[in-house]
This record gives sequence, structure tokens and C-alpha cells, in this order.
Amino acid sequence: VYFSNVCQLNGLQFFLLQIVKEFGLSDAKTGFVVAIPSLIGLATLMWYGRRSDKRQERYGHAAFANGIAAAALLTAMLVQAPALRIALISVCSAFTISFCAPFRSIPSTFLSRRAAASGIAAIGGFGVLGGWVTPWIVGITKDRTGDFRIGLGGVAIFPLVVSLLFFVLGRARQARDRSAAIVLQPQ
Repeated sequence: VYFSNVCQLNGLQFFLLQIVKEFGLSDAKTGFVVAIPSLIGLATLMWYGRRSDKRQERYGHAAFANGIAAAALLTAMLVQAPALRIALISVCSAFTISFCAPFRSIPSTFLSRRAAASGIAAIGGFGVLGGWVTPWIVGITKDRTGDFRIGLGGVAIFPLVVSLLFFVLGRARQARDRSAAIVLQPQ
């Protein structure tokens, strides 16, 4: 799941400048427009982390954030209107970043203290691979088709599927944990 999130994040960060440059803005205006998604992402991260904490729900929040981000990125690659495209990219950025708040707290719920360090490191290692794969895929696609949007759209499909699977598996795990808690309660 983290791999798919890093794919989105790096794909967006690597190619955002090229996306905005297509709007025909000056360099200064391009710089300001490129900052918009990250600023919105910062605010959303704080809100979304609090929301996940308040509801004590992690799997659904992580899956929803990753899925919404993927859907927004895919849609942004399909629309032509600059204002709509930057709005969708901002949604993608906001929820790609916000995914981390609930996701980072999940491993400690099922890993022992001893296993948590290596488990979290393994998750981070797989995520780093996403940072390598995405620019490579999008770059090759751009070289062959002349358009980076096809590659980014393709990258967005993977997190959509992964988010759905993560949601279903997370719900099953939560149901199993609730059943175990009921059995362990003294009567």
C-alpha cells in the first residue's frame, strides 16, 4: 500500500512543474501555482490525522485517502481545463500526503515492539522503490508517446486497486480483532 502511495507522491512531485508549464504561465506564476497543492496538502494532513484519531479508525482512512488521491490524479490527467486540473491535482496532493497519518500508525497495532522496527523499515523500503519506479515508468511512457499524462494516469490506476484491497483486508482484520476482544472480555 505504501509503495502505491509513494508512486503517486513522486509521480506528482516529479511532473507537477511540467503539468503547470503546459498552462502557458510565466515562471513566477508557475511557481505560485505549483505551491498550491502542497499548501492544501499540509492543511488536509493535519485535519485528516485528527479525524482518524478521533474515530480510532486507520484502515478505512488510509484506503480512502489513497483511493481518492488516485482517482483525482487519474481524472486530472484526463481533463484539459487548467483550473480544474490544478484543483484535482490539489485533491490528489492533499490525500496522498494525508494517507501517511493513519497508515503510519497501523503497523504498531499488530507488530510486537521488537518486530515493529524491522517491519516499519521494510514498509519504508518498499515505499522507496515506488519513488524509483514511477519516474522511470512515466519517463519511458513520455519518451514513447510524447505525453507524460498517459504514464501518470497509468500510475494512478495501481493505487485505486490497492486501496480497495487494503480497505477490504483492513475491515476483515478489524472484524477479527473485535471478535477476539469480545471473546476475551470477562463475563
